[in-house]
Amino acid sequence: MEAKQEAPKPMETKSEESKPLELSAAVTLSTEAGERSKPETRKEDKSGGESGTSRGKKKLVEIVKKVIAAMPKGAIYFYERPTKSNQTSHFFLSVHFPCIFKGEDGREYHSCTDYYHTTKLTILGDAKAAEEVHKLESPDEAYDLARKLQKPYESTPKWNAWKDRKVDVMRTAIRLKFQQNSGLMQDLLMTGDKNLVEEHPTDSFWYSLKSQGYA
Repeated sequence: MEAKQEAPKPMETKSEESKPLELSAAVTLSTEAGERSKPETRKEDKSGGESGTSRGKKKLVEIVKKVIAAMPKGAIYFYERPTKSNQTSHFFLSVHFPCIFKGEDGREYHSCTDYYHTTKLTILGDAKAAEEVHKLESPDEAYDLARKLQKPYESTPKWNAWKDRKVDVMRTAIRLKFQQNSGLMQDLLMTGDKNLVEEHPTDSFWYSLKSQGYA
């Protein structure tokens, strides 16, 4: 009699006190696993063996579980703006939070979003587009316009050069934001030693795996 194979165990879900995946690990591991998971052909294996796509997905889940298990407990998830029913959204942590600070170039910026996208378009060599974005005080409007204006550069060598610098630019924006706004710095210190995880619902780079259903 053939022994019955055990059904694969479903992936465990974590509570709000789960261990989040930090940005650098999320980007590196999900990219590496994604590259390994690409099969040479998408045709199913008619021999009954496991397809390359299925193996790649299982490998990614294994990597995610290991990284989450290695993270310290406790996290603050942020992205949504405050509402009447939820005044503790920690939106001040978001790069879309409006606040004034001076950049390293001496110019005044309206938010981390303004600094990030204005700097991006400047690095791409489009000073006119950078100025159009910088003139917008609304972080959401600056984000939307920048996404449109960057399109012509996304398939050029300049785009790869930008991708090599984007994390450093974001770090600079966040550092300047808190260094020059004492109230926000005080709020940041009040979060203690908890991990701060952006829960963006659609972003494929600046996201946590919790928002993707893995944690």
